[in-house]
Amino acid sequence: MRSFGVSVLLTLFLAGCSSGTSSGGIGPGGGSGGGSAGLNGVGGSAGLGSSGSWTGGATSFGGSAGGGVGGTGAVSAGGGGNTPNTGVTVSGSVSIVNAPGGSSTSVILADAATFNLDAPLPQAPSGPRVAGVTSSWSIPDVPDGSYYVLVGFENDGLVLDPDPLSPQILQLAVTGSDVAISTSFKLTGAVEVLAPDAGATVSDPITFQWQESTSPDHYEVRVFDVTGFEVWADVSIPPAPGTVSIPYAGPALVGGQLYRWEVTAVGGFSGAPISVSEDLRGTFTYSSAPQALW
Repeated sequence: MRSFGVSVLLTLFLAGCSSGTSSGGIGPGGGSGGGSAGLNGVGGSAGLGSSGSWTGGATSFGGSAGGGVGGTGAVSAGGGGNTPNTGVTVSGSVSIVNAPGGSSTSVILADAATFNLDAPLPQAPSGPRVAGVTSSWSIPDVPDGSYYVLVGFENDGLVLDPDPLSPQILQLAVTGSDVAISTSFKLTGAVEVLAPDAGATVSDPITFQWQESTSPDHYEVRVFDVTGFEVWADVSIPPAPGTVSIPYAGPALVGGQLYRWEVTAVGGFSGAPISVSEDLRGTFTYSSAPQALW
């Protein structure tokens, strides 16, 4: 996964307001009754908290145990998950440039306690979300908690501009009052991954392929394991017309494990990255069995 920089920590404290004793978030269950942990915002059962909350169900905020007020909030017995508020809104804006393949995007608030910025994901994390974003956006009824703001994370042909001078992933805290993000997120067209694409199972030899981007000086390819650790990189791949490809030349991969590769297009004039492949593209499972020859 691309190297995410958490560039801003927005912490808004409301005097005299508390989110209780929950140790949850999206995934882990809290409270004195314990609970099972989820993974990257998916799963997790509550301790003595409420059932569901923001989107309901055991794979959302809270979990499956009873309690709370009206079954919608972990407001009694220190239940698992983020504590819902009434009328708390997170808002911001995006600008879309140089993106012939995408016209709108989505914004997801992923729980910072359980979401791994670098680990490969087979799908987007659960959490408060808005889609169809073209400029200004807002997400109402956001529970208290700490979140990563994921803009352009889903497969829509758009990515955050990877230039270090552009805003990247932000982390913010919601503690009972509205949050207005003053920084506008800049989105650009993604480098199109061809193979292996999301959900593929591959074995040796592995070849990474993508569609030629617009006027790069060179490309950089990186491979990450299930923990987000970078296992291999090639940072000096020359451009080529049409389809660009490069064989994997790193250490042996582990059979049955999930990996993710990404490709970054780097500009010649500034030496800064100008585009990157999408976050949910390029995830693959490695198989130690040889590929069939027919």
